[in-house]
Amino acid sequence: SHVISPINTRFSSCEESTTMPFSYSIFPFVLLLLAVTLAVAEEQEDEKLANAIVDWIRKEGGYFSSSLKIGRLHDDPLNPLGLFASQDIEPHESLLIVPHSTFISLWDEAAEDEDDDDSDEVYVQNVCRLAQKLDVELKLGNDSYYKPFVEYIQNQKQGQIPATWSEEGKQALGQVLPEDSDVIDWTKRHFADCNVDETVLALTVQRGYDTALIPVWDLVNHRNGNALNTENDPMYSNDALKVRASKNIRKGEEIFATYNECVDCRETSWYWGTPEILRDFGFVEGFPQRWIYLNQDPEILFEIDQNDDGELEVEWDIEEDGYGVPDDEGIAFLQSELKRLQELHFSERGSVPQHEWNTILQYHKACITAISEAVKSAVEYHQEEEDTDEL
Repeated sequence: SHVISPINTRFSSCEESTTMPFSYSIFPFVLLLLAVTLAVAEEQEDEKLANAIVDWIRKEGGYFSSSLKIGRLHDDPLNPLGLFASQDIEPHESLLIVPHSTFISLWDEAAEDEDDDDSDEVYVQNVCRLAQKLDVELKLGNDSYYKPFVEYIQNQKQGQIPATWSEEGKQALGQVLPEDSDVIDWTKRHFADCNVDETVLALTVQRGYDTALIPVWDLVNHRNGNALNTENDPMYSNDALKVRASKNIRKGEEIFATYNECVDCRETSWYWGTPEILRDFGFVEGFPQRWIYLNQDPEILFEIDQNDDGELEVEWDIEEDGYGVPDDEGIAFLQSELKRLQELHFSERGSVPQHEWNTILQYHKACITAISEAVKSAVEYHQEEEDTDEL
């Protein structure tokens, strides 16, 4: 809490006052009040535009359950919009039906992966083409067939993902990332030949599904594990995307989808984890988290989750063709990476925007926690193997 002392505004005509004039002392509070007012106004406008999309979807023959509402976690304007249960929801209850006619999509224009190997080249081609298509609709504005969706996208804040952060923010985050990471420069690495504005490209990646931008469905935030509470048909099946509850959802709980284990995600989950979520969506996912080091030899993959008692647990891919548990060389790499991260100290924000700074600190902490637990788990695993061999 803040205590504001009475301000002395009395001035002597014959001696200079040492008290700060009222207009100067109140100025910071006026700025704070203005900032809060603007934040609330932006929040209300965002929700208004999102609800206009719902109305449009319904007019197009779609469905938005009366058991859902659009809002923000804890009603905090700094949190992203999401969908929440306005009443208890039963398993398999229909939540959304989004007609294909409302998709901004490539349809038959999409490049196909003929070898079925999740080629990066095909992904880049499709994202670029979809971004160009979105760019056309954004320029059409009120004349776009997708006007409600376009207005919502146009209202999104810039700088939400690291590639579009401030240079100061990129530099700070770059200290946390491994040298080979593309989290802050993926647009330059992969889309240098894509003739579209970087902001439009970023919006396409953040809100799209490779070959389509899907209204309302893009409001559903990401969680895996026990928090995940939806299931859906493939997005191009029949004539609409259909989304259902996968479990009991209580009133007030947030509706979650998975961004890397979805029915249309193919093998994405094996090379797309917590760093990639940050890269493409601009947030640090909650538990469970997946950490993947594909540039190591051998490659390393592990998941970390929190059990019901609040304890952290590491899971390794120990299937016959899996990544396995790191050997001594892999453990040494993780230990080296952990040491590097622990020696990083972020004390002053400087000119880094607050939301970027918060994300950097959160990601730095997540990296240290995950790698610490992974090292401990791998060492214990090999020790148990040795003990078993000795018996």
